[in-house]
Amino acid sequence: MLNKKIFNLVKISDIIIALVIIAIVIFVWQYKNIFKPKVSSQNPNGWPVFENSVDKFQVAYPSDIFAIDKNLNKIYHQLKTFHKKSFKDGSDLGPAQDMVIIFKKTVQQCNDMEKVLKPLSQPFVIGKQKGLKYEMGAEGEGIIYYCLQNNENKNIFLVERYFLNEGYGNIAKEADFLSSKQQEEVFNKILETLIIQ
Repeated sequence: MLNKKIFNLVKISDIIIALVIIAIVIFVWQYKNIFKPKVSSQNPNGWPVFENSVDKFQVAYPSDIFAIDKNLNKIYHQLKTFHKKSFKDGSDLGPAQDMVIIFKKTVQQCNDMEKVLKPLSQPFVIGKQKGLKYEMGAEGEGIIYYCLQNNENKNIFLVERYFLNEGYGNIAKEADFLSSKQQEEVFNKILETLIIQ
């Protein structure tokens, strides 16, 4: 009789231990999911977000590559040792920025380009963003204007991408220079995170 009671107690204690272990596992799993950082489908890399409440947009960017100037709505990559020189007199203009992205709520510039430069325009689709782009440049540097459009093909936002490429002096020898291919890849990833409100 005593043996049966001990046997029953052992069974019950084993069941209780098993239930406690299961409860702990469930708690730990739930805790990890509750406090896990949320990664937006719009920002899959988990980059920091720059938000401008006046111009009503937000964009994520890789802060390990780019610096930010919130006053100018600008993110940029600056080279450590390579300096830009003036074409006019060769004077030192300071550390070169091989990639600069500026975000603008204004659409007048896009409307003007559409009237005057329509033959130079190229349609683009990057993530959810679409519109017309206009590229201009010479001697290893240039700018691409991305005129973002809504579903009715009306301009709603302007993104300017200034660049220095491999044709700019001996910039390609710099260890921290972003090649043209790298610039385009990272720009596309940044533009995919842009939310216009």
